[in-house]
Amino acid sequence: MKKNELVNIARLYYEKKQTQQKIANQLGISRMAVSRALAKCEEEGIVEIKIHLQDSYLDLEQRIAEKYALKEVHIVPYDENEQTLYQMLGEKALEILENKLASDSKVGIGWGATLNALKNVAAAQNPRKIGSTFIPLLGGYGNADSEFHANQIASSLATAFGGHSLQ
Repeated sequence: MKKNELVNIARLYYEKKQTQQKIANQLGISRMAVSRALAKCEEEGIVEIKIHLQDSYLDLEQRIAEKYALKEVHIVPYDENEQTLYQMLGEKALEILENKLASDSKVGIGWGATLNALKNVAAAQNPRKIGSTFIPLLGGYGNADSEFHANQIASSLATAFGGHSLQ
């Protein structure tokens, strides 16, 4: 097929949103010929298919993982509102944790605002009951009443996931 014929088929398909069958009927060729022409358009650079990852950090996550030899990288959008940022961090952490946990999982828990956000999101969203064990990783009593304390976070996560906490 000549280049101008390929361009015409590409325009009808991609710009005019016509089906391959309609194009075939219109041009008096088979639907398979239209399909091959579209593939050829891509091969010859007449058509370039590009996926725009709006609000996605997949490319950046992959580059960071490759550069630092990490198995996984997860990026959460930055938000100047601290409460919104912690909510998004908690939601992402919950998503990751739900995908990783098994009934025999043992999860070490630290302390701080990010883990507190995970605890709050887990309590609000009622994740699936997995039955994992949550273990506070900090020794000493500290302020055991603090919502940021490892014991409080481990206990709350154990409740949310239907597991238990070692105190």
